[in-house]
Amino acid sequence: MRAVSLVVLFAACGGSGSDADEAELDSISDQRLQGIIGGEGWAYAGGETDSFLSDETEFFTTFYGVSDGEDCGFAGGGDTDFILSVPNEIGSFPFSFTLNATFTFGDNENVVTFDGTVRVDTIGDDELTGGVYAVFDDDNEIDGTFTVSRCPSE
Repeated sequence: MRAVSLVVLFAACGGSGSDADEAELDSISDQRLQGIIGGEGWAYAGGETDSFLSDETEFFTTFYGVSDGEDCGFAGGGDTDFILSVPNEIGSFPFSFTLNATFTFGDNENVVTFDGTVRVDTIGDDELTGGVYAVFDDDNEIDGTFTVSRCPSE
């Protein structure tokens, strides 16, 4: 019975509800990060790493659709965000059970996807650059490039 419960849990989290194929998952467009979150249009306005939740292998990163212009503090403000652990290594990385993304929207709703790819182009002292393609279903899909602030430890 426990094995059945785990299968149901993973099925509820992972997004293969889209028509995404392997070619889409491997290609990230050159546009600024944008797409659909929670069924609504979404465009990247700013982002940052969280030094408390990051470690030497990955940066816990939040991408905001609304930004107050502050870096390394509370930069968000909207009700739709995108959360991703960005590897602390240059290269392209397909999503997996340990490297996945979360679309957040509405009244504390979220969906986790294992379908996508993140590309890390640069890792600087103050920022990360790269690209991401992530899809859960037709209502949750983003694609494009990003620059996020790399926040220091307190």
